[in-house]
Amino acid sequence: DPMRPNPRPLGRSTLHVAPFALGGNVFGWSADETTSFALLDAFVDAGFDLVDTADSYSYWVPGNQAGESEALLGRWFKRSGKRGQGALAAKLGGRAEHSSYLDRTNLAPRASLAYKTGKESQASLAYGIFYQNPGTQYLPAISPLNFSKATHYIANYQKTTSLQVFRAEVFYKQYDALLKTTPVAGREGIAANNSGYGNAKGFEVFWRDKKTIKNFDYWISYSFLDTERDFLNFPFAIRPNFAANHTASLVAKKFVLPWKMQFNASYNFASCRPYYNISSNNG
Repeated sequence: DPMRPNPRPLGRSTLHVAPFALGGNVFGWSADETTSFALLDAFVDAGFDLVDTADSYSYWVPGNQAGESEALLGRWFKRSGKRGQGALAAKLGGRAEHSSYLDRTNLAPRASLAYKTGKESQASLAYGIFYQNPGTQYLPAISPLNFSKATHYIANYQKTTSLQVFRAEVFYKQYDALLKTTPVAGREGIAANNSGYGNAKGFEVFWRDKKTIKNFDYWISYSFLDTERDFLNFPFAIRPNFAANHTASLVAKKFVLPWKMQFNASYNFASCRPYYNISSNNG
């Protein structure tokens, strides 16, 4: 077709894509889902196949948390059946923040890369740095503070069909410059410095099946978390009291079509969390 764009190599990879990309930053922002689907349909029908997106789109919209563009794109793939016709490109991103209290500015880089391993499956890698201000309950501090920092590394695999979903994810998170507290004038929990540190690593597995048993839908999830932190008034790096090593859930739905009814059941499990009674000694 002489009207179709001629594919070109994408960088040094073996992928060949049309010479123009569709910017996905408007998905879930100035273009709602209906408009976005129409744009994607027209774009692919015209012979183009490269969509530019990032996991930071569109965090700037009130109520959004970032990732809306990629989630909408995934719904379009599922609805249109055109997953095999497109090549998805993700790019480097970043977020700059300034804290008037700390009088400091940071730059948080983010990156994600996805590779389609099959018609209905995808593997992805993600990296990002996230900063956080000290909580107001720990202020005023007795010395100048900095941002707390978390560095995330995530690998994900997902296979989705109309009746079954399998998802597995492994992660590692490094925490630096965590807030340490100390008692001052009889008041506990006053910010002292950013000498705290920690890490978290683990994996998550999710399985949903509406195929195996007729009129029956169930899903199972399990996560493992191994984490230690030396922050706040902790004497050294220990597991925080909000962290459970093992969590799992099971949800089941049985549809009784002749009665136009459904029966639901759910079960949630979490292993024990630690308890500490940490007291300060003012000497």
